[in-house]
Amino acid sequence: MQDDFPGLFDSSYGPSEEALAAATSPVNALFYFMTPRLWENIATASEDYFAEKMDARVTDQYNKQVQRERKKPGFQRHTREAIQAKKEQSPPITGRDECVFIGLLIARAIAPNKEKLQHHWETTDEGAIPRGCFGRFMTRDRFAHIARNLHFSSNRDPRAVVDPFDEAMLPSRSSFNRMRVYMKDKPHKYGTKLFMLCCSYPAYCIRFEAYLGKAGTVNGVSLRDERTGHVAVVRNLRAAFGDEQPNTMRLIVMDRFYTSIPLALELLTMGYYSVVTVMTGRKGLAAQVVPDKNKKKKEGRKGLAAQVVPEKNKKKKEQSRPTGIDRGTYSLQLAVRFLKYYTSLFLVFVDLVLVNAFIILNHARTATNKSRLSHITFLKQLHLELCQISDSDWEDLLGSPGPTFNRPGNVYADQGAQRACKVCSLLKDKVTGGDTSFQCSTCTLTKKNEKTGEITKTPVYLCNKVKHSYNGQARTCFKIWHLCWKDGANKPSREKTKLRVRVTDGGEVSDNEGTPQRRRVADDASNQ
Repeated sequence: MQDDFPGLFDSSYGPSEEALAAATSPVNALFYFMTPRLWENIATASEDYFAEKMDARVTDQYNKQVQRERKKPGFQRHTREAIQAKKEQSPPITGRDECVFIGLLIARAIAPNKEKLQHHWETTDEGAIPRGCFGRFMTRDRFAHIARNLHFSSNRDPRAVVDPFDEAMLPSRSSFNRMRVYMKDKPHKYGTKLFMLCCSYPAYCIRFEAYLGKAGTVNGVSLRDERTGHVAVVRNLRAAFGDEQPNTMRLIVMDRFYTSIPLALELLTMGYYSVVTVMTGRKGLAAQVVPDKNKKKKEGRKGLAAQVVPEKNKKKKEQSRPTGIDRGTYSLQLAVRFLKYYTSLFLVFVDLVLVNAFIILNHARTATNKSRLSHITFLKQLHLELCQISDSDWEDLLGSPGPTFNRPGNVYADQGAQRACKVCSLLKDKVTGGDTSFQCSTCTLTKKNEKTGEITKTPVYLCNKVKHSYNGQARTCFKIWHLCWKDGANKPSREKTKLRVRVTDGGEVSDNEGTPQRRRVADDASNQ
């Protein structure tokens, strides 16, 4: 490689140290890319959209009730004031609600219901078909309310009229998507192009831009087209690596969409080698590169032909086939179909964030000599952590109380069950410690009953907030348990303090002599 590309960059690469430090758990890896404050901004925009559409929805529902009253004389319509008062009784949308909403979409992507989305809230079994369990985390009406009002920017902002990015964002056949283009070689023929800069080895997405079409005129001034692929490549590289490169060179691999002699020369002056697939129709190519169509091909000698067959695994499948993560097996966009095209396109960006979070989490686990998680295991743990976020946990993640909304008739849902944090139980003065709904999906506490010989295994509940200092450094309980105490193996002992292990029948047994162990993930080997 160095002979073909002299001076090629050979130092470390991959996710940054900041990203690896944040990837202590799946939910923290997600919040590194989509911060809690961003979810709060989405919730605020959704509340604004709900208030903006209130009058139109009240009028529409009132007209439907009038028509129903004409068809069925026994039906009595409600007044406009009563309809609006009932709609205003719904609790305000918060960033925590958005996270639980995404967690349920991940659960649906993992275990889809092919018939109806509403069947995830079924309360009774239907033969061998089990009941739904989404109602444990969010009611069906609440889920529908968030999905209907999901919005990402204020319509009162002047940029909502002139900014084309609000009008287009990936696979979409919607006629309202003005930036929709036709791509015949893609699985989804219609969609929005993305110019993405990715690391070649882990497929980590560094930066991307959406194709917004040719620039027109703004305030009567004609603009040069700065949104084509060639300009986007240069802009992505400068944003990722800066304007000036050191003495080392980097290698950029592109598909034939970006094949251009001027682009290759520009990248070479910037300190980048480029490897592309040549399109013979491009201007500026040497005559030796373009094949002569009129030249007859020489006939070869007759004989046997050999073909290399890909190696097959134990399941007799070719190893060259793409894995599930490459095909987007667990896609949020494909889990639910929305009427608003921009909502589906937003879920495509969330899918991209989930892949990046999955990559940096496994890099962080490899750096600490831990086993890598499979994609399905990562999604299972992430959806569990998102659905179990409580209001107090969310306020701690924000760092400061967010904006409050005052609407009449607010009725808040009950919080999920919480358990005592194991780290707080040892480091705080109180025996019970702090309560939390976060649990580690890989650690368990074990206790053997001396009378019956039965072994009890329970999950380890840990606070995802900074409450204590260890060795002079403030850390979360999650980091103290895993990094400082080596997954609980080096936990300190304290007199008259016992970790309590909650068993299924509601009782508790002490765990002073219990041994922390890592959970065995059964589907790791089958999904890697």
